[in-house]
Amino acid sequence: MKMPNKEWIASLFVLASLCTVFSKEMAVVCWVSPNGRDDAAGTQEAPFATLERARDEIRARRAAGTLPPGGAEVRLMKGRHVR
Repeated sequence: MKMPNKEWIASLFVLASLCTVFSKEMAVVCWVSPNGRDDAAGTQEAPFATLERARDEIRARRAAGTLPPGGAEVRLMKGRHVR
């Protein structure tokens, strides 16, 4: 059985890496800050206050069919997050 050459393996690795990068770029990002508000937009400029609010936003987008192919990511801003 002939082994694939190094260029083919390298190309496959690059393609897999690009797919991961592009899917993450398309993900919706919900920001959470101890100084945020749960009636905010969940953006970096207007973050949510709780993880539960971020969860609810993601669930609502999934139910509405508006969650992008990259899925969702929740980012915590600096500070103490109390549940």
